[in-house]
Amino acid sequence: MFSAIWQLVSNYSDKFFLEKYGTATDLSYYYLAFSLGNVLYMICLAFQNVWMPEFLREKDLKVNVNRTNNV
Repeated sequence: MFSAIWQLVSNYSDKFFLEKYGTATDLSYYYLAFSLGNVLYMICLAFQNVWMPEFLREKDLKVNVNRTNNV
């Protein structure tokens, strides 16, 4: 919950300062970086959603360590 609130505040404050003190080019660079960052976030989130149930299902610690090292 705290992370979501922090992201909301930082996201809107960045846009506010770029709109007020920056140019349209600066704002477009910001949106491009934000879009690329979201793609990376979605890939990591999808990987975690696929990998985490397999990791939690395994009871043997050595198998989990080997599987983690392989990934």
